[in-house]
Amino acid sequence: MLLSLALFFALQDPTPPPPAGDPPPPVADAPAPAPPPISYDDPLTGSPAAPSARPKPDKPLPPATGLDPFTTAGAQVGVGTVGCCVGCCVAIPFTIGIGLTPVVGTYISGFVGNIIIGTVIGGSEAVAGDWWGKQRAPMIWPIVASAGVLTAAAVASTVLSLVSAQVVQPPANFTDPNALNKYLAQAGGFGLASIAINVGAIAIAIVLPAGVYMWTAVDKKPGDTGQGFPGLLSPADPVPTPKPSAASSSSPVAMAY
Repeated sequence: MLLSLALFFALQDPTPPPPAGDPPPPVADAPAPAPPPISYDDPLTGSPAAPSARPKPDKPLPPATGLDPFTTAGAQVGVGTVGCCVGCCVAIPFTIGIGLTPVVGTYISGFVGNIIIGTVIGGSEAVAGDWWGKQRAPMIWPIVASAGVLTAAAVASTVLSLVSAQVVQPPANFTDPNALNKYLAQAGGFGLASIAINVGAIAIAIVLPAGVYMWTAVDKKPGDTGQGFPGLLSPADPVPTPKPSAASSSSPVAMAY
């Protein structure tokens, strides 16, 4: 029996148990692994990335070229003079055809012809300004200026012809030198006034569009060398807007393997 007691005490744990109610000792968290460094090299081979895969800066556009505004205006006046001659040739078939209309054909043909001539003058000067100058402007305003002046001159000439028909009366006896001279002087005065109005209107219709173009023009953008045609209601912009490539627009992304 003594041997059994000795074995019982020998098998007992000599370390006393922790007191009841005490929390277990804390366990320290393992440190989080550091994130891999961002590398722009090839993740498979470790070699530097190919030059084609790197973002490339956009190539700067060349500055706009052309004549200064006053030199451009002089060239426009020359082009407008040629355009006046071309416009007259273009208007002849229309004026002849409309002039055959009874009563009002003569007057309407003058308006139509002046509108055609003014359109050719203003349009040609707008094209010359966009092609040769450092600026661009809408085509509508030079055309309106030139055609408007010529139309106003047509109105004035029509009024003069109607007034002269009422004021200047042919003499009852063409053999009377005094009456004939008076008639020729009155008719000649109205005729000279009509000629002066039309000649002055043509000169203004050629010069005015260049000034209107300069007033409504804006500077050309880089890369604009005068290509293309003018815009009708707003200045043309023939330089295409560069689109960012996929390589230059994408941001670098860190990839973990």
